[in-house]
Amino acid sequence: MTYSLMLNTSVVNGTPVPIQNITGLATGWRRWTDWLGGYDVGEFTVYADPFTLLTYFETWLRLDVTELIGGLVLWNGEIRKMDFIQGNMPKSVDFNECYNRVRCSYGTGGDFTAYATNDYSISKFGRRSETLFESCDTQTDAEEERDYFLKKHGWPPLIAARDMRQGSQPAHLKVYVMGYKYSINDKPSPSIAVSDSIATALTTAIGDAYYVSVRSIGANTNAIVDDNDKERGWDFIERLLKMSDSSSNLFHGWIDENRKFTYKAVDLTPTYYVREGRVYTDSGTSMEIQSRWLAPGIYRDMDSLLTGANRGGLLQDRNDFLVERISVDQAGNLGFSSGDAYDFMTILRANASGGGGGGGGDSNKPSKWRWKYMTDAQKEWWLGGRIGPAPDY
Repeated sequence: MTYSLMLNTSVVNGTPVPIQNITGLATGWRRWTDWLGGYDVGEFTVYADPFTLLTYFETWLRLDVTELIGGLVLWNGEIRKMDFIQGNMPKSVDFNECYNRVRCSYGTGGDFTAYATNDYSISKFGRRSETLFESCDTQTDAEEERDYFLKKHGWPPLIAARDMRQGSQPAHLKVYVMGYKYSINDKPSPSIAVSDSIATALTTAIGDAYYVSVRSIGANTNAIVDDNDKERGWDFIERLLKMSDSSSNLFHGWIDENRKFTYKAVDLTPTYYVREGRVYTDSGTSMEIQSRWLAPGIYRDMDSLLTGANRGGLLQDRNDFLVERISVDQAGNLGFSSGDAYDFMTILRANASGGGGGGGGDSNKPSKWRWKYMTDAQKEWWLGGRIGPAPDY
């Protein structure tokens, strides 16, 4: 079945409702899902006339994006960053750089100023809070520092994008969609009582989030200390998700449709079985799962020559892998990785497949698509699936 990509109103205005179907507009749609937190990052490019792109650039920030098949949600996030490429000076807007509710510390006694706010920014984009820990002596000094920071960041700042482009390139908009786990970082983590259990701390932290709520949180009685004062909400939660309990269980925490958070210990029996490049729900390979329905989890390689139980590792079999990151592109092509292998293997594949062409027999002119000679823009284009015109050599 063919997926559809819907653009919806922002969570800032309540439960998102559809605005328009952007499946045909969103060229090169690709999205990632992580073991830690679920829906992670998605991206697509829009090609249109500059004035249309400018309208999108000025109105799409924080709009909801949902991928569906047959009305069922496969992936969900919000637009938090966009690059507008037109002319020679690309422009970028990033809600992660916006702080419209700010206070500042001062003195040596742990004192803070009152919060200062940009109310128009809050009404349009939602609240994003920040506490500054600066070396301010007096309250007056701290208030001045707070107000200066608010002027710089109270409205999502317009910044220069990463590199200069040639004006001859077609105008386009690069759109970055982020899962709602990142919205939890829009405020600092709440205070956690000393010796609270991990499960209780997660309940408190999720309960404090603006747009994410609890679906279910399983038991984990291991206790933590309150050392999260300067951490943002999701950063704190992500750290807890990496911890175990008294029985060395593997825990999984994620946010999925309707921005609901689930946390539980997981069975180490594989969820997915891979044979001949296809993924199945059982070792008998009776039911294949299409790539868009896959999630991070425990996968078993059924084609491996290895045999036997895992010799000392967490998982049961030598052919079992905890796949921590899943990517699916516009065509449904699947990529997955465990740990830090993703970045290394992606670069390795780009090196291996990018060695030909462009040299013209001139040993003093490097090949156009040889990795070590590619510009940052070319590498980004290559890793992004080679969507749209290639950056100039």
